[in-house]
Amino acid sequence: MKRKNKSFIAIALCFTALLSSISLKAQVELENTFNDHVYYYSSLEKYINVTTNKNTISINLYNGDHSVYKSINITPPYGYDYSDINYYSQTLFNDDEDIEFLVTYYNYSEDMNKISICKLYNEQGSVIEDFGYSYYVYSSLYNEGGFKLKLEKRFYNNDSNRFYYSTEVYSLPGTGYSLSENGVQVNNAPQNTAAKTVALPYLLNGGESADLFIYNMENNLVEKKVVDSTFDRIMLDVSGYAPGIYYYTVDGTSHKFIVK
Repeated sequence: MKRKNKSFIAIALCFTALLSSISLKAQVELENTFNDHVYYYSSLEKYINVTTNKNTISINLYNGDHSVYKSINITPPYGYDYSDINYYSQTLFNDDEDIEFLVTYYNYSEDMNKISICKLYNEQGSVIEDFGYSYYVYSSLYNEGGFKLKLEKRFYNNDSNRFYYSTEVYSLPGTGYSLSENGVQVNNAPQNTAAKTVALPYLLNGGESADLFIYNMENNLVEKKVVDSTFDRIMLDVSGYAPGIYYYTVDGTSHKFIVK
């Protein structure tokens, strides 16, 4: 009798563990898989993807629902290649609503003090501050009664054949930036997908973009999004939608979805 009780308890424990495993797994849902490096900045509520070639840097910004916000193309200075981008932000370097970012370039020039260039851009692709040349530049940001940008530059002295350093500290007028958010790579945005968002999948060829139109059953346009092939779905916020049946079209194909 005791042996039967032990067997029953063992089976019950295994069944409980199985149910617990299923319950835990059900809470994790794949939202999207990206085909490239994508970074999420929660202060901007934007995903950011950077692609480069010899002549152009393309900075692609996406809203939290994966729709296209803006694509920014900037041209490196002549003879220079892209090195790094930092500090995507709004109202950090100034008080307007544009997104700004710091770009560093390099060029193995014969003039050792012109190998690196550091420039600050806005989302129109315009240079709003040029921090000049150096052999090497390292940027850092810290908050000490207000945000400050520190540029540590390395130079070469031809007379002594030695390197020396110069540190420039800039006070920044802006706010609304968290140091922990700079360049944190994630696979999906921290959204509350329960009863607030609906995944709308679509299929585009590599490099393509398209308009995504959302209609109600009376054929009235409810919303329009721009999407591209970086993602394969948008996470549509339906918190303001009336319950009912809707449909969306992308690149000539239509699909229905339900808002409860």
